[in-house]
Amino acid sequence: GAVWANVAWGSYWSWDPKETASLVTWLIYGAYLHARVVRGWRGDRAAWLLVIGFGATLFTYFGNLFFGGLHSYSGLNNNGSVEIVSEQAGTGEEGTGGPAMEATTIAAAAPDERPARSTRSRVTSLALIGITAVVIIAVAVLANQPARTDNGNGLTAVNLTGAAGGAAPEVGKAAPDFLAATVDGKSVKLSDLRGHPVWLTFGASWCQPCRAEAPDIQAAYADFKAKGGEIVQVFLNEDAPAVKDYADRVWLTYVKVPDPNTTIASEYRILGIPSHFFIASDGTLTSMKVGSLDPDKIKAALAEIGG
Repeated sequence: GAVWANVAWGSYWSWDPKETASLVTWLIYGAYLHARVVRGWRGDRAAWLLVIGFGATLFTYFGNLFFGGLHSYSGLNNNGSVEIVSEQAGTGEEGTGGPAMEATTIAAAAPDERPARSTRSRVTSLALIGITAVVIIAVAVLANQPARTDNGNGLTAVNLTGAAGGAAPEVGKAAPDFLAATVDGKSVKLSDLRGHPVWLTFGASWCQPCRAEAPDIQAAYADFKAKGGEIVQVFLNEDAPAVKDYADRVWLTYVKVPDPNTTIASEYRILGIPSHFFIASDGTLTSMKVGSLDPDKIKAALAEIGG
């Protein structure tokens, strides 16, 4: 498009309203991809950003009907003249006696005259640039806002939809058992991990404190694994493809279990994430911790279960 514009109008970029609207659309969708991939946006916020992007697409397509500029094709030539096509009686080129078409151009400009940009076009371009800046700044602010927390410990509240069938977890007793499928389609049963200390943690890719904590969990995993330990993370309100996509992007190598219906979370009476359960090798729940853990707290908790 830029090469064609240079050939037709003598400039690769003219801040024409349609050109600027195209740039705005690309920037909005770029902001959407950043918010979704890097910040883990899902649900309403991501949908509203897509609505804004679709609106920008419609404006790009139809905006030239309302604003002046190099792309104002509505009955105008690029040089600003009006071309009138009329029918004249007579013989056509093939002598068929049909009407011949004749184009008459009124007030044609010089052949090599470049189209001039109007003041209205410049104002429109500046307005679009301003709107773009506002949208990008708004996305940046929203994407970097901390998640809703219940206290200063980095706890994101959750709503459970599953049914709690057994007793609530209690320190000193056996941790509630469960059978689930990992993101790789393998089965994992908590009781099958007897003989190994287990760090069972609940989180989600859409939970900012959980995302911030993930590198520390992964960093602790190598040493914990070498001592025979296992880390199992349950992801609330997410299906396997979403969890796998997130885990692959941030290089999480421990066991990951999607819990789209919060079935496991309900058994463990999870009220906020991240939540952590440290289970000894005999299956006894040693400690429960709610909220984000720093590396020192992680090290101390794992030491209690032999990690």
